[in-house]
Amino acid sequence: MYNSMLGEISMDVGLRVKQLRKLNNMTTKELSSLCGVSQSTISKLENGNRIPDIPIIEKICNALNMTLVEFFMTEKLSEPLDENMITLIYLAKHLKDDQLEKLCDFIKTIIDEDKVVESKLQVRKMKNIS
Repeated sequence: MYNSMLGEISMDVGLRVKQLRKLNNMTTKELSSLCGVSQSTISKLENGNRIPDIPIIEKICNALNMTLVEFFMTEKLSEPLDENMITLIYLAKHLKDDQLEKLCDFIKTIIDEDKVVESKLQVRKMKNIS
């Protein structure tokens, strides 16, 4: 048996495989056919019952049209991206440069608006305290 650290990595990689597979609306059978890895191997990875290895992850990445860097691009391996973040990244990858720039500008305005609202609420709280 492998140590607990490897078990945690296995579970996290498996979750990532599952998230990406579902994002692409694939079954384990479809993914296994695309990447040349058996369906049972995909299933075992997703369920944390197999130690992930780079050659298999590379095959999965190729089938999903992504790099290993994109596969592992989470802040921490123990904290996989949620479905909305994966969808946003996936969609953003298919934008033209000018479209991506506009999307970034739009997101910044939303964040700025939230900060303004938050600041106004803090000012009101301060006034109520005094």
